[in-house]
Amino acid sequence: MIPLDVIMQGMSGYEIYRELKADTRTRHIPVIFITAPESQ
Repeated sequence: MIPLDVIMQGMSGYEIYRELKADTRTRHIPVIFITAPESQ
């Protein structure tokens, strides 16, 4: 399982998810999205 934060610096969790699912080596690994409000 890969936990991914939706809000990250540089690249969003959604972009990383798309790359993981496009790769035959990682496409079958479950992904869980987590997020928290940004602190100011």
